[in-house]
Amino acid sequence: MSNRPVRVRTAGAVTSTPETPASGEPWADPGRSAVPEPLPYRLTARIETWPALDGALDAVSERVRAVPKALRDALHGKQAGHPLHPVAVLLPTGAWMSASVLDAVPGTGRAARTLVGVGVLAALPAVAAGLVDWSMQRRDQQRVGGVHAMANTAALALYSLSWLRRRRGASGVLPALLGLGLISAGGYLGGHMTYRRGVGVESRPDLPA
Repeated sequence: MSNRPVRVRTAGAVTSTPETPASGEPWADPGRSAVPEPLPYRLTARIETWPALDGALDAVSERVRAVPKALRDALHGKQAGHPLHPVAVLLPTGAWMSASVLDAVPGTGRAARTLVGVGVLAALPAVAAGLVDWSMQRRDQQRVGGVHAMANTAALALYSLSWLRRRRGASGVLPALLGLGLISAGGYLGGHMTYRRGVGVESRPDLPA
């Protein structure tokens, strides 16, 4: 067995040992015996143990589970073979990011407004798919997912405001930039749920490693 030092997570730190397989975590320094978890991870991990929103989470989850099963299965991506939400978020995110780029280019106001509007419309099915996935998660995952959803819902509201202001001839750049910041934060939380907590990841021992 290789003696290459690798990282084992213990009580909020990552410890290097030569006996276990490498985790591949890029922030772990093989030259140090213990590396603290990054600050964004530590803050996100606190959300997992935060019960303040549990009442609201229960209410929303109950409403989502009341949706007919056939529709929930379609939104979850059962027919596709994996969740649809990660794919569905690409269009609104791409449209909104592109709108911010065009906001910096003179003479592209109409195109930027169109992209903002496309993102607002495309966000609706992405939100619906995400809610279905969220309703099937554990409570600690739902807590992070709830904050993820709140950040993205606030971003959707800001982009809707941005589109309305642009349509009326006013500037919609500021609400768009604030919305971009929120979807970036929401995206980090989504990444935490998938890559650190395995939400939506199916173990398939029949597949080659």
